[in-house]
Amino acid sequence: MSVLLQTDTDQNILITKGAVDEMLANCNYFYTGEDRQLDSSDRTIQLARQKLIPFDGILTQPLNEPMKLSLLNLNNELNERGLRVLAVAYKVFSTPPDNLQTSDESELIFAGFIAGDSAIVCQKICQNIQLSVPSNGIVTSLDLDGASDSRISELARTGTIFAKLTPLEKSKIVRALKADDHVVGFLGDGINDANALIEADIGLSVDNGTDIARDSADIILLEKDLRVVADGVIYGRQTYGNTLIFMSPGHGDFIKFWEFIFSTHCICLVSIHTNTTDSIVDSEFAL
Repeated sequence: MSVLLQTDTDQNILITKGAVDEMLANCNYFYTGEDRQLDSSDRTIQLARQKLIPFDGILTQPLNEPMKLSLLNLNNELNERGLRVLAVAYKVFSTPPDNLQTSDESELIFAGFIAGDSAIVCQKICQNIQLSVPSNGIVTSLDLDGASDSRISELARTGTIFAKLTPLEKSKIVRALKADDHVVGFLGDGINDANALIEADIGLSVDNGTDIARDSADIILLEKDLRVVADGVIYGRQTYGNTLIFMSPGHGDFIKFWEFIFSTHCICLVSIHTNTTDSIVDSEFAL
């Protein structure tokens, strides 16, 4: 995901985030820090600038393969500890493109790590909650790319973890489960989750999710706890059951209910009648 920004000094900066391995493949440099406090007349700094690429006082350095491998190893270590990691990078345009293309996300400058999506992290969470994941239970975008409908249906049935999916692939998994007579709930808070939230039987989002995710969801969670969903199901069934009992002809309140409906209907009739005769006093009394 990328966004193009313009600074106060009219500089055009493309900021991109994504999976670490995919981002590093598109990064040629990495951020090393600011250089505003350095004296540009210093011979040492002049020599350093021959190897470093300055941008508005910010220095970057070429990102070689050993450095990329080191960053990938760090990413794997963080994943195995249960931390989700995304990479953030940027690029400077002298002239901003009219329409951003995938090709614009190249020769990026690696800036650092933030929270992100990973199959390894999902495995760690499954391990913590004692949810077994079979050898064929991890499904990624590579498995779904070019897959037939029958293959997608099979992956949806056997998969436990679905990671690094595109918005369209998320929707395909949801549709495949529904076609297999499953009632599907989907929880998401980002722009990429909107389609799947709409496709699902029940779409759930959170109050601090993106606008489109909240608009696409059927339920918005106000707490970071899925148990509120289970509680809502229980209370809903209790309410539905009590309503059926109340509406049953054998129940003592059944007659009272229809008496209430009938009396309300009569009040409405009286109100209409008095209004047509311009009887203000009677109309207020009827209401």
